Amino acid sequence: MSPAIGQELVAVDESADADLGSYESYTWTSDMNNTASDTYISDRSLNLTIQEAISSELDDLGYTRNSGDPDFLVSYRILTEDTQLKGRPETPNMSPTTTARHELRTYDVAAGTLVVQLLDRDEGTIVWQGFASGILTSDDFISTDNAGMNEQPLGNEQGDWDSQNDRINKDPLSEEMTIADTREERVREAVRQIFDKFEYAAR
Repeated sequence: MSPAIGQELVAVDESADADLGSYESYTWTSDMNNTASDTYISDRSLNLTIQEAISSELDDLGYTRNSGDPDFLVSYRILTEDTQLKGRPETPNMSPTTTARHELRTYDVAAGTLVVQLLDRDEGTIVWQGFASGILTSDDFISTDNAGMNEQPLGNEQGDWDSQNDRINKDPLSEEMTIADTREERVREAVRQIFDKFEYAAR
């Protein structure tokens, strides 16, 4: 099943054996800050924004961060390629006990999809997963820091100077900050929508 182009899709899945209601504390999996990990996000600003957004949601649910003795671990990644993920979509006005509420579907998701996973600390198994597709794009995780800053050729003709003045007047630094702010807003929105489907809170 594939959403329409540009359509937002948020879905979750959880282990039938998970006791999510018994958890009180969390920390990040070690690969979140491991540069050698396949899931490591090299864009530090984006990485920090995701962690802060997830922490904010978990804090609001009453969970505390405890790196020494956590009940569960948190992992996340941004998909760099189109792929398929399984999840249960939101079904408005439907009781959690209905069969349709537990229907697991396979979705085609695009690069830029944010995936958040919760793992049991003792078992090391994924107990809950949520993903948001269509909110972020592949451009959001391609670092453009200082891209092209020193690549413009020098020119002596008036046309070249006018072109350079146009670029200066556009204030490229301001534009980059605006793009970054917009990206961070989309990250926070993606995380918020994922945790809107999380039906638990710290005991």
